[in-house]
Formats: sequence, C-alpha cells, structure tokens
Amino acid sequence: MDLLLKNKNLNNELIKDVETIVSKLLTSPLAANINIENLSHNINTLTFKEDFSLNNRPAAYDYMTNTIRFNSVLLDKADVEFLLAKELLGLAVNKINSTNNGFTKYDELLPLDDGLRDNLAEVIVGNEAPITISDDEKVIARLFAEVYGHELVLKSFFSSNPDMLIRQMKKMQGEEATVNLLNNIKSNYFNRFSLGNSMLGEIEMQLIDVFMNKDNLSEEEVNNFELNLFTNKESFAENKDMYSSLDQVSEYFQSKKHTKQL
Repeated sequence: MDLLLKNKNLNNELIKDVETIVSKLLTSPLAANINIENLSHNINTLTFKEDFSLNNRPAAYDYMTNTIRFNSVLLDKADVEFLLAKELLGLAVNKINSTNNGFTKYDELLPLDDGLRDNLAEVIVGNEAPITISDDEKVIARLFAEVYGHELVLKSFFSSNPDMLIRQMKKMQGEEATVNLLNNIKSNYFNRFSLGNSMLGEIEMQLIDVFMNKDNLSEEEVNNFELNLFTNKESFAENKDMYSSLDQVSEYFQSKKHTKQL
C-alpha cells in the first residue's frame, strides 16, 4: 500500500483497485511464484494511459514503458477486475532494469504470454466476460502446460526465462518442429482477425503430435489433454467460418489415440 501511495501517477480510485488485485494475487495459489521485488518496483512507477488504437483489446500492458494502456470504449463489454489482474501479472514478470522482459523477449512467445496471463487472471479473480479476444491463446497456453509440463511452463513464465521453455520444446520435438509451431502461433496471433481465419486447428494438431509422442502416458493425462483441447468449443462454433480448421481436430486426436492404443 505504501508503494501505491507514493505513485503520483495513480488517483485514489486506481490505488484502491490495484491494491485489491495485488492482495488477491498474493493470497492466491500462484503467490509462491510471484517475484515480489519485480512487482513492488513496477507498481511504484506504473502508469495508465488511454489508447484508442487498441481496436480489439480493451487493455494491454506495455512491458517497455511499464504502462497499462486501455480503450475506455471497449471496457464496458469487459470484466475490468479480470483485465486489471491480467495486466498486473505483467508487472510481476517484468524484470527490473532488464531488456529481457519475460516471454515478450521473443515475438513468437507474445501469444503465450497473453494466453497465460489470461488463464492465470481467471484463477485469481474469475472472469464475468468469458469470451475474450485471446480465446485462441488461452487454449494454446493450457495445451502447452499439458504437453511441456505445468511446473516448467509456470516456472519459465514467472522467472522471466522463456529460453527454459524453448529448450524443453526442442528436446521433445526437435528444432525444426519447434520453430514451425512457434511461427504458426505467432502468425495466428497477429493475422487471424485481418484474414478472418484462425490456425488454431493446425496448432492443436501439432501439439497433439508432441503430446502423443510422450512415453508412458496415463489415462488421466490423456483425459486432461483432451479436455483442454476442446475448451471454448461453443464460442468457437459461433464463428464457424474463422474456425473451420477445428473440424479436423477431433478425428485426428482419436486416430492418434487409437494408434497409441489408449
């Protein structure tokens, strides 16, 4: 609270809102992962800025300037507490005096940063506006945890060490497949709305391949992966033209299960 009061960029209402979210963050199941030094330092200099260039996203955290940018026109359709929790998670992984700003070090991991913070914010405060601009990234982030390991993905994210995750990816699937997967995720993130076409189905099938190549898969692991594979199925069905690639995923997954005799 003292750090918030020292921040001259925040009015009393914002101080109260930020204090509430930080308190929930530090008492959540994620608390042990939080870098308190990063969070405290960045709260002290955090700024908020109106930005109408955010055409699709009501808010976004700028790691380079430690600024939460927002489009007030879009906030009416959003859960503001959820958005604030999501953007404040950026402060926790934004290293002090470093050009290595976590997953944003690589453009290919920007989507994963977005999806992870979306999912983690839901753990902390929930989300009353469940259909978000980051639906693809949320699914991809959940599948990454199932494929490459929940503990490793969280450790890589919260320690601002994206190379830890990339090394694991290359170990499990080789460099060429890793580069191809990350490029598809990046392309989907930056281009799907302008092109009117999501690559989520192709990305999911790539992740199915990596997952099914793991040794000694348990029934529980397979069930959890399948559950996350079809998360948000209803919302994607509402935009069938954009998500036509998803039509192949179920059959592809079942064929892989049959081949592996699961």
